Amino acid sequence: MRRHPGTLSPLGRPFLLVLTAALLGCGVTVTARTRGPATLPQPVLVAPTFAAPIVVPTAVPLPTLEPTSEPTAVPTIAPTFVPTVPTVAAPLAAPATQFAVSQPAAPSFPCPPPLTPARFSYVAANGPGPVLRPIIVQIDNAVPARPALNLSHASTVFESVAEGGVTRFSALFNEEDPGIVGPIRSARLVSIEIARQFEALLTYHGASIGVQDRIWNGGVYFMSFNANDSFSYHSRLPDRPIPHNSIARLPDIRRYAAAHAVPLRVDDWPDYPRGDVLAPPAGTASGLSVGFSGPTGAPWPDYRADFRFVPETGLYLRSTGGHADIDGITKQQISAATVVVQVAPVVVTDIVEDVLGSLSLDYQLEGEGKALYFRDGQYWEGCWRRPNPFAPATFVGPDGNVFPLAKGPLWVAIASPNTPITRSA
Repeated sequence: MRRHPGTLSPLGRPFLLVLTAALLGCGVTVTARTRGPATLPQPVLVAPTFAAPIVVPTAVPLPTLEPTSEPTAVPTIAPTFVPTVPTVAAPLAAPATQFAVSQPAAPSFPCPPPLTPARFSYVAANGPGPVLRPIIVQIDNAVPARPALNLSHASTVFESVAEGGVTRFSALFNEEDPGIVGPIRSARLVSIEIARQFEALLTYHGASIGVQDRIWNGGVYFMSFNANDSFSYHSRLPDRPIPHNSIARLPDIRRYAAAHAVPLRVDDWPDYPRGDVLAPPAGTASGLSVGFSGPTGAPWPDYRADFRFVPETGLYLRSTGGHADIDGITKQQISAATVVVQVAPVVVTDIVEDVLGSLSLDYQLEGEGKALYFRDGQYWEGCWRRPNPFAPATFVGPDGNVFPLAKGPLWVAIASPNTPITRSA
């Protein structure tokens, strides 16, 4: 078993290799994202050899339960799960009219370069640099982990299926200290693709051996709460079961990162443009639903993401499985000013994520694909493009210009081409 110096765990013995495949983590850093792929230094470890992946553009994740827990230094008495906030709220009102949003018939979806500049500056819109390096935190969305804590403070949230139909959030934070964030879970391959786009520090609690190898060689700064020297920088909620209870604060994450020579500030990082949309909409959208696939490939009700537009606030209120998503700290329903559905093919890899044999999904976020935009009670159809692994994704509108987002939080649902998407007029 390969390990990075400083991450030896009692579970790292040969006879527990299968168990640790879902649990291994590391707390060191590698090269920053700003280096191009041709100038990356030699990796710390020899890159692992993978069997040829099976390309399944409309992949159906294998039946699975949530991954087993990561190694931890907390007491062995497992706490009883008692939700801190009731997640049951009034379900979404039945809309008068619903429409299925068409998906591309082919795995590829062409997206010409935008007519306007593709890269936008966070500093240009928010003041002079240097600015805080953003932090991408892997947030658990399994039923025992709910409600999320301070997820409403994330400026952007990416949602994708981890495996088995269970979705996970990659939340981008750029505040000094919104408070406790979590529950924090393990990284996935999509986590690397997202962190590369923002100069971000990727933060997670463990990873499978295959995913951790990719992170080591991925050209991103990262930290994992499975590292032996990380235990004092995070804690666990007493009212939720392991592994759904890992939490931390952003100042502690930055303090750990600084101790490992990660620059906490950057001159700038690529943000999305905000402003008015000049292109005419394709229709009205008082709501939308994203039917993330369950173990059989059919939409799994517990993880269906619903968004209902509230004209008075200009926000889409989020629900999961028909119940309002209430932030466990702010007690407010999680919302977004813009919802983007980024359609991307999925590769089923040979990386084993848990003891049940669930295989890791690799979303193809480099290239081009279809995109759907929802803001201001309307929707547009466009496309996304990302020309190389270290470039930010650009969302292009139907007029060929970069699509401007509404001012406020952004929610990006990363969906495979077979994901059912419906909008309410």
